[in-house]
Amino acid sequence: MQHKHDAQHEALMNMKQLRLELRAWANWWLRHEYGKGYAARSSCDRLKDPITYGTTVSERDINPPPGVIRYDRRIEQLAPECRRAIRAQYLCRGKWALLDFDSRKSFVFWLRRAELALVR
Repeated sequence: MQHKHDAQHEALMNMKQLRLELRAWANWWLRHEYGKGYAARSSCDRLKDPITYGTTVSERDINPPPGVIRYDRRIEQLAPECRRAIRAQYLCRGKWALLDFDSRKSFVFWLRRAELALVR
């Protein structure tokens, strides 16, 4: 019985650590990428735009720390719905409707799926 409890506790601590690191990742991007004056559009609104490939971080004169780069790469490997859920939760502070989720239930499903994929 104790072994099962220890495994559950460890899984919970891993999820807490992941969420803490994702908040740090999002806060870094919010401070550096979107913090250069007042934008004509909100950062969450811009996340709905099609992704333009070929623009790298170095081309934008932003030098993220290694932990941020690591999460960028891990999130990039997720399914598109998972990426949208992560962005909605951590960059848009849980405003799931801004990223065109049909319902809160759908948003939570994709967010949990993304977090489980990242915690492995």
